Amino acid sequence: EAVVYQLLGPLRTHRADFSGNARSLRSVESCVQGARLLRSMRRSTTWLVLLVGAACGPTTTPVTRPVADESARGELDPLAATLPSAAAPSDALEVVTPLSSADEVAPPRAVVRADATPPGCEVLEERWPNGRLKLRRSVRRDADGLVNHGPFTKCYENGETEEQGSYLDGEKDGVYVVRWESGLKKSEIGYARGAKHGRALEWTELGVKWYDATFVEGKLDGEERSYWDSGALRTSNHWLRGVPEGAATAWQAEGGKTQENFFSKGLPTGRWTYWRLDGTTDRVEDYEAGRFHGHVIEFDEKGRAVADSEYVHGVAEGRRAYFWPSGKLRRESQWSAGVEQGASRSYYEDGQPESAGALSAGKREGRWNYWNSDGSVNAQRSGLYTHDARSGD
Repeated sequence: EAVVYQLLGPLRTHRADFSGNARSLRSVESCVQGARLLRSMRRSTTWLVLLVGAACGPTTTPVTRPVADESARGELDPLAATLPSAAAPSDALEVVTPLSSADEVAPPRAVVRADATPPGCEVLEERWPNGRLKLRRSVRRDADGLVNHGPFTKCYENGETEEQGSYLDGEKDGVYVVRWESGLKKSEIGYARGAKHGRALEWTELGVKWYDATFVEGKLDGEERSYWDSGALRTSNHWLRGVPEGAATAWQAEGGKTQENFFSKGLPTGRWTYWRLDGTTDRVEDYEAGRFHGHVIEFDEKGRAVADSEYVHGVAEGRRAYFWPSGKLRRESQWSAGVEQGASRSYYEDGQPESAGALSAGKREGRWNYWNSDGSVNAQRSGLYTHDARSGD
């Protein structure tokens, strides 16, 4: 009752200011009597505003009030269409709606909002049992049902935004942001008609960025980086329209490299190197056009070379050598067309010869000589060999 008197104060003293829709004081008193009657209905103040409108004129535009933020827009209530107004709405207006009572929470329902939406679309809402927003999306209807088209927002039950972005004909379009339940960003990815396009960023639950890349029409393009929880660089890969191109490097959390590779048109090229966590070299591989070409070297836990093999266009070709921990040669043989073929020798760790002969398809053939560690001839093993078996002296 007091609210009505306050709202109608100007009408009592300046009745001619309401665009020609002035009412007599008797009409004002009728409104007050109506307010007393409605008070028993325990409805919101919007009903009181309805009575004010009844006294002010027959227009039927929704009662509105300016809002500072587009995100603060209210819901369009079915009754709002009948609310009269004496003033035209401003550029950013919120529809005034009745509020639910504290002890009576409305069940989740789809609500058409008065937000600015693409032509031919409507905005639907769903709410959690606690009344907070669960989902708000702009949709259009087609023969198959509802299709997301326009702004899209999804929220956690605690009120934090889970997903926010926009759709175009059912596909993500533009920057799409996903958040952890704490409110911290989980990912921020650009899209163009459903394909990743632009910057793609991802964070851990603690807010540490762990991924950073760029996409062009759904394909990685440029440098792709990942990070350790400390923020230190973990991997760096380079891409050209979805194809690896250039350096690909990985680091351990403490900063030392674990591998360094190179690509050309998507194929391994150049020298690939791998390191153990203690910084010692584990393996080295030479590539050309995606195949071994050059040396493949293996190292022991102390970083000492234990094997060195030569390749030509992916096929073992040339010398293959094995080494003692001291670095001295232990065994060497020749390879051709992928098989051991030709001279083969082995040595004791002090450098003394152990054996010498020839291999054919990996098997001993012809004369083989063997020596004991003191340098004397091993007559029992020395002799002629056929298909890897001793056949004579």
